[in-house]
Amino acid sequence: MEITQIYLNNLYEEINQEAFQGRLPDVLIQIGKATRQLGCFIYPVNINGSPMNNIHLCRIRISRAFNRTHEDYRDTLAHEMIHMYLWLAGVKETHHGPTFVRMMKDINSRCGYNISVSVRGGEAPADQRPTKSYLAVVNWRDGQRTLTRVASTYVFEFHKAVTRCPGFKSIDWYGSTDGWFRRYPAVRTLKFFKITPDDYDTRISQAIPLEMTSRELRLKS
Repeated sequence: MEITQIYLNNLYEEINQEAFQGRLPDVLIQIGKATRQLGCFIYPVNINGSPMNNIHLCRIRISRAFNRTHEDYRDTLAHEMIHMYLWLAGVKETHHGPTFVRMMKDINSRCGYNISVSVRGGEAPADQRPTKSYLAVVNWRDGQRTLTRVASTYVFEFHKAVTRCPGFKSIDWYGSTDGWFRRYPAVRTLKFFKITPDDYDTRISQAIPLEMTSRELRLKS
């Protein structure tokens, strides 16, 4: 997908609210063309005063050199925002030290992200990387069928909320590691995407049927 300045600014605000409780200040975000790194946080080595008073000298740069999904860009930007958070907090350790790793794992767990410390340019395209996905296929009374890739932390809330939607008929759950589904964002809100009959037949038919119980989403018996 193509990225724009407005897209990155909005994505930054979304991640800030969701993963950092809105604690990060505004920062300059740039679009780059680097082929050796997907993103970077750039900051001054020597500063006068506190880091917060020098945030205007910092910037986050995200590369557009690779064909990547919304989720990939989100994870890359969140990665650099952790670096920014630690710089503002005055944490001094190796680049991906224990504090970084601890924050990364916490955000991945709370928000359903897939932040990594090892992503580099030249890896397999997103559609070729295995990814665990929870898929909700919703059938509507007007005959439409939609697909939603739901974040693992939101499956129960999604299931309850969608059954109350006007026009709802039924819902089928699936699990898949097919990287093709990464083109859909792992949502934590009620979002629905139309799926063509061909995609349904070729992709959903290969997924693993699941069933929702009062306690878990499990293999369908």
